[in-house]
Amino acid sequence: MTFIGLGVGTITRQTRNPEMYSWNLSVQRDIGWSSMVEINYTGSRGVHLYSPYTSLSPLDPVYWLGPNAPYTRAQLQAAVPNPFYNIITDPKAVNLNGKTIQQYRLLRNMPQYDGVSGSDPNAADSNYHGLQLKYEKRLSRGLTVLTHYTWSRMIDDASVTDGNLTWLGGTTSFQNPLDLSMERSLSQHDVAHRFVATGDWQLPFGRERRFGSGVSRQIDAVIGGWEVSAFFTLQSGFPLQVTQSGGTLWNGTQRPNLIGDPATPGTIHDRLNSYFNPNAFSRPAPDTFGSAPRTLDIRGPMVNILDVALIKSWRLKQGQRVEFRMEAQNARNHPVFSDPPTSYGASNFGVINGTKVGPRNVQLGFKYYF
Repeated sequence: MTFIGLGVGTITRQTRNPEMYSWNLSVQRDIGWSSMVEINYTGSRGVHLYSPYTSLSPLDPVYWLGPNAPYTRAQLQAAVPNPFYNIITDPKAVNLNGKTIQQYRLLRNMPQYDGVSGSDPNAADSNYHGLQLKYEKRLSRGLTVLTHYTWSRMIDDASVTDGNLTWLGGTTSFQNPLDLSMERSLSQHDVAHRFVATGDWQLPFGRERRFGSGVSRQIDAVIGGWEVSAFFTLQSGFPLQVTQSGGTLWNGTQRPNLIGDPATPGTIHDRLNSYFNPNAFSRPAPDTFGSAPRTLDIRGPMVNILDVALIKSWRLKQGQRVEFRMEAQNARNHPVFSDPPTSYGASNFGVINGTKVGPRNVQLGFKYYF
């Protein structure tokens, strides 16, 4: 009788630790000129992953799913005699202490409670395959370069694990949380292409450099000690997840029907007001599943960022130097647009109205090392 008539939550006993299996094969080759290339295949599989759907008293789809369901939504919400009347008397149990009760409440598991939740079940899994290419030039003649390219694919049926880990990114909006096989698609964490290049060049002018090693201290103070470094990132956007605005399901989040190709032509600037083709979707009937997958094979805008730093050092006496730094984040002031709203039927569906990376930011600094 504890908490009878109220909503309750508990830690579910049937739980286990998630497991991750990973494997890789790598080949490296020294190609001279202080350089090395590497090709690497890596794969992983996650099993018994957490699925962020914690209801232990959902309404079984057998009662409501599709046009041939035994109950209509109106019938499920209709008032019927309450078998718990005079048994559940807590005044806070407003949904279960009256003479009548909504029909659907009697069809759920543990109907004597106003909803029951447990801990995240270990119902999800994932797999990942990636091809990685790397070029590295070790420091020689003042120049060092490191480039890395990854081509990969990640598939899962729940892109957010436990609710405490949502800060890692990704989202999961289940249409049928009771059958995750219908949720399997590209992961919200999937990045198909990622290229990163970083380099540092000590300009060959001034004392202890290739040109002008014998110049005076005064001239070296002007032409010597210069260094340039850069960090460039080019990355695919994440797969987009479309839901139905005003969707109607007893459990889960309804998705629209996918009836065509949602891709639109043109550059990102041409597509700011129409990132999707709205005619590729249609609204499903209430209490039916839409045919769109959990994530589309269409991605949000790509990341394209160059950060640059210009550094000048002046040597003082032994063990001391002064350093000037000018650092520019997003040095080209290149817009990295945010993902468009993905609620089909909303007025802003597919309209990009912001950026996820700020404009150029330049900072100057002086440091004294001693």
